[in-house]
Amino acid sequence: MGAAVAWRGFAGPTARGQGRKPLSLRTGRGAWSEGQFVMEQPTIRQATPEDAADLAVLLDRFDGAGATPEQVGARMEASAHVLTTYIAEVDGTMAGFACLRLVPHLQGDAPYAELTDLYVDPPFRRRGVARALMTEVERVALAAGADEIVVITGFENDGAQDTYHAQGYSRWAQAMRKCFAGMTEDGRCRER
Repeated sequence: MGAAVAWRGFAGPTARGQGRKPLSLRTGRGAWSEGQFVMEQPTIRQATPEDAADLAVLLDRFDGAGATPEQVGARMEASAHVLTTYIAEVDGTMAGFACLRLVPHLQGDAPYAELTDLYVDPPFRRRGVARALMTEVERVALAAGADEIVVITGFENDGAQDTYHAQGYSRWAQAMRKCFAGMTEDGRCRER
């Protein structure tokens, strides 16, 4: 799946027709400043298996696929050699995630780096969470020796494209795909 900042409404139905439920919001550690509640800056860290339950909730909001915490944990373990998930926490709540794929390739000595997924939960958008996640992913890619980082997003995902442009990304190529078992009505590849 290509990366995308999902800009869907928080209260809207998922692809399976179920209502969205917020993560349990914990008491915040923000503060009042000049008549406004100001949230603390996002904390970015690498996801661990203990994050699978909260991450499964955010993943479902991102793609509507309904992965269980067990599936998320198993996928994290199975892809650990090429994919790392980073989570953002704000006021003690998981606010979003980003995934970095780093793999060697034949066209150069530097690893191929790709921001494969980026999602920020609606209550935390427009607060620097996506920027903080992208900055950390880029920092890790640079430290690993990558010369560039690639992101793939939908043609009509204007919100995501605006976010990437603001972070210094530019148009570069066109991505194509082939679904082996055909495509669903909503444009997803069917599972085999």
